Amino acid sequence: KGFASQQSMYSHTDVEGSSVQWLIMTESTLKEPIVRMKYYNRGDFASDVMMLYQNGIKREIQDIYYMLASMFKSKGKLTTYDINQFFIWFDVFSRFLSWYLQFEESRLLPFLQKAANKAGKAFEKQDMDLRATKRRSIEKELGKLNSFAESTLHRSDTGVVSSLPHDTEEFLTEFAHRIDFAVDAILDYLFLEEKVFLPVVTSHVTKNEKLMFESEAFRLLHNVGLDGHVYFHILLRPMKVLEPSAATETKHRYLNQYGAGFFSVKGHKVAKLYEESKDVFCQTHTDILKEFLQSWNANSSKAAQYPMGEFGSPLAGGPSSKNLAVLNDNPPNAKSGDVGGEEKPKNLGRSKSSVVLGRFARNKSKSAGSGSKDI
Repeated sequence: KGFASQQSMYSHTDVEGSSVQWLIMTESTLKEPIVRMKYYNRGDFASDVMMLYQNGIKREIQDIYYMLASMFKSKGKLTTYDINQFFIWFDVFSRFLSWYLQFEESRLLPFLQKAANKAGKAFEKQDMDLRATKRRSIEKELGKLNSFAESTLHRSDTGVVSSLPHDTEEFLTEFAHRIDFAVDAILDYLFLEEKVFLPVVTSHVTKNEKLMFESEAFRLLHNVGLDGHVYFHILLRPMKVLEPSAATETKHRYLNQYGAGFFSVKGHKVAKLYEESKDVFCQTHTDILKEFLQSWNANSSKAAQYPMGEFGSPLAGGPSSKNLAVLNDNPPNAKSGDVGGEEKPKNLGRSKSSVVLGRFARNKSKSAGSGSKDI
């Protein structure tokens, strides 16, 4: 898929060819895409302002394929609960992606263009035209995925899937293909941007400019409210373990844009809502992923060989993958089920919500989260 030229975030991602992880999990000919991430906070400030968001999207894409693999593994036992859970998870991702594309057009692109002007350069018109075409492709393929789901899944009056097609294997195969097309469009777009923008602006973004731009982005997320904090959790996940100091520093800046937390009215509101967002993120995202990975393990004859890591993901020694080192972001001393090595809220209920793609299925009910550690 054209990602060989990207600098790998972790050495294990350099393996070429079909993903062994995918082949073992599904025992099918479907292929997981090659997903490469780049280091954050290593001195390349132009890269940082892009990779903070790109890495978050790519990590989400990896998780999509883990959930698909789990559904294929249990295809004979696939339930409406599984499908509803997948779409609740996907709603969060699709809303995050929509926010990012708008943010990129209104804030990130002008910032990069300013850096290019400072270097006495400009982005080629043909590249920008191609970029616009690829943006439309993302919308088109996500629309097709949504239409397929709407036309093949039976819903109740509340929008929840109430029954599955008779041939679940055929449905899953077609559903996976639709997701493949959407993911291809997203990854092609991200790769094009990296190829077009970074060579022009590298070395022309200072650390102070990066920090000022991220402060602006963080405040925009604060203004989004609860959803914005959920999106920040997505951004932080890829760097939380193998780059823990960068994650800690980034979170500190995110939470202290208006002065130290409880010492300012605005800061206090941000900190309070951030705490609430942890429950929402667990309920609508990480808990769901963990369920799918536990299901895969339960349906695998080799399950005993693959201990469960963060969100139930197989640890080293389990199914290997070109993406394994990125997916296994569990720190050495983390407990099974930990969120980035930190304890997640326990006993979180989850309501049945709409599964229409692009609609955030949020459980507004209060859950037991007091005393829980950070996400």
